[in-house]
Amino acid sequence: LLFVFLLGALQGLLGWYMVSTGLVNVPWVSPYSLCAHLLLATILLMILFWMAMQQRTNEFKIETNALSKWMPWICLLLFFQIGLGAFMAGGVAPAAIWFPTWPRIGDAFIPATAFQMQNNWHTLLENPAFIQLMHRSMAYVLVLLIIFVWRKSRAISLHTKTKRGLVLLVLFVMMQALLGILTVINSSGHVPVALGVLHQMNGFFTFLAALYVWYHAVMKAE
Repeated sequence: LLFVFLLGALQGLLGWYMVSTGLVNVPWVSPYSLCAHLLLATILLMILFWMAMQQRTNEFKIETNALSKWMPWICLLLFFQIGLGAFMAGGVAPAAIWFPTWPRIGDAFIPATAFQMQNNWHTLLENPAFIQLMHRSMAYVLVLLIIFVWRKSRAISLHTKTKRGLVLLVLFVMMQALLGILTVINSSGHVPVALGVLHQMNGFFTFLAALYVWYHAVMKAE
């Protein structure tokens, strides 16, 4: 609990730094600060949610299966995708408003400027075309991967909680993809706040659903 408290304090400090260095004479914050703030919040949420599941779940028999091996990777990819989302939303000109089109990114599926960078490699993260390409590509990978894992898991003997969690995960990731598309195509000139907030909130729900499945994946079927 002390560690969680320290993480919460660090999150508050990071949030103060992000606002104090960003919202000074300008209506935006650094995407790097936003990414760090968002990912730290995600880590804190993950720890609290995991602890809550441990408190609510009695001891159960463990049975390793293919699903328990897939889920850590899915959670890691979702964590990475949340970080990319910060670069879609932050900065002087959020990446979302540069290409308010779908399925193409502007006039192409892979923009000609996607891999252009200045002196350092990290400037790719400041390239709207690159961020859009990465965020969209990762979304496609996650949707296909989660559906694939769900279909494969139907042949595995799983606990009822795990099965329900998988259904929720599929629903959340499909909803997340839809909200992402709606947010992008309505971001001409500015990012719609309501859609952006819903997209971010559902992203957290998707991540929590993946954690839930990961935690319960090793539960021996009833």
